[in-house]
Amino acid sequence: MAFKYGIKLPGKNRKIWVKEITSKLYRDLVKSLYNNDTTEFLQHLSYIIEYVYPGIIQEDLNVVDKVLILLHTRGICINPDLKLKAKCPQTSKEFECTVRIEDLISRLESINYTRVVSHENI
Repeated sequence: MAFKYGIKLPGKNRKIWVKEITSKLYRDLVKSLYNNDTTEFLQHLSYIIEYVYPGIIQEDLNVVDKVLILLHTRGICINPDLKLKAKCPQTSKEFECTVRIEDLISRLESINYTRVVSHENI
């Protein structure tokens, strides 16, 4: 039996149990980021969501629920910290910061968002 973890979806007002992603799926997602093709990247995201919980894409998830699934998956299967690099627009100095994915998740879980957004049938 594969490892599963629970995710609360505010848009569906329920908890779902999803499986973890493989290293290959994550690697392919990262590669699609470097490809600079928005459609391909969104297809990879949808594929990952469908992989961790088959049939969920047909349930018209809102964007918050999709982001929550992806953040939970990233936090549990890859790393609970998100390390970011940025450049200050005023000083042009580069800096790094670390964001705890669980902090993002707790903020998103309180959002009540029901609008469906699509891009080229995705």
